[in-house]
Amino acid sequence: SVASPSPALPLIAASGPYPRVLPGIGSIVGITEFSGQSTQLMAAQGDSLFVVDIGPGSAPTVRALRLGGAKTLRRRIDVALGADLDDVSTGRFGFYLGTDVPRRFSAARNELLRLDPKTLKIVARARFIGAVATSERGSQMWATVGGRVLRLDPRSLQTLKARRVPDFRATPLQTTVVSKPAIGLGSIWVLVSNGHESQLVRLDPTTLAGQSQIRVPETRGRDSFLGVIANPTHVYLSGSRLASVDRSGAIRLLPTPTLGTAIVDGNAALATDETLPELFRIDADGHIEARAKISSGPMTLSARTLWIQGGSDGQTPIREVRLGADPTRSHGAAGARSVRTRFRYSRL
Repeated sequence: SVASPSPALPLIAASGPYPRVLPGIGSIVGITEFSGQSTQLMAAQGDSLFVVDIGPGSAPTVRALRLGGAKTLRRRIDVALGADLDDVSTGRFGFYLGTDVPRRFSAARNELLRLDPKTLKIVARARFIGAVATSERGSQMWATVGGRVLRLDPRSLQTLKARRVPDFRATPLQTTVVSKPAIGLGSIWVLVSNGHESQLVRLDPTTLAGQSQIRVPETRGRDSFLGVIANPTHVYLSGSRLASVDRSGAIRLLPTPTLGTAIVDGNAALATDETLPELFRIDADGHIEARAKISSGPMTLSARTLWIQGGSDGQTPIREVRLGADPTRSHGAAGARSVRTRFRYSRL
């Protein structure tokens, strides 16, 4: 086991080209490094970060990790479709892994796995026709599978309700794609696209009854929306741009730079620049409240901790960022220390 980063001691000294204090955003309090040979998917719950580390090759070694708490837990897991793992999420009852099997290359059915959050052992499996992407809120769980939205039992993974999202103006050469479900403003939201146009679909979280279906305004050039991000009070379309969605379903394009990834944080959004190593805090009107230099990539957020991945030189570090006021105001540099955990891929 490896000791996890201490939440009480923010880092103030600079580390390489990226500062450890991110003005107006927070401070980096820990770094976990992975070999560039492997791929990581991550999701946060409470004070823990759950990571699935996928080794190279068509039949990779797959490890699950839990960072946070008293120690780091690692476990090799048996996943027949490890190379096709594409989605992770966390909830009250587990760490969930979903696959996206390329249909033109394989007839295998997609899998959804539930890992026990304390032991990281696989405790439930379900198989589906279609790629699986899941989201949780409290004791409820939803998934998109192919062109359907499902409500699942978060323990057994049994399907409790299902609703097909109707195709629209699809041709034999087009495929309708339904995004990962997002939960916000008391509803389930998915973005449905056929490569030509997109619609934002709103569903009742319990019955999955349709509440609205709104055509997404066309964007210009490279601007595009790939999915929906949300928290209980805010919903956004996200992609290379951000658009806010209000309780009536009205969509408003925000004047942001070209973005990479984004996540909702309270009344604002945290987003990375598409090409530059920058992290933005963007208010509900699209104004940049703060920006910081940091190697940027996929992000996940829980409580007041942001985990952000990105690196170079054969490493893919995940940085733990404690969000909040500038830590230099309450902590002296003499008390700061670095906590760095390193994992390298090896076949067990």
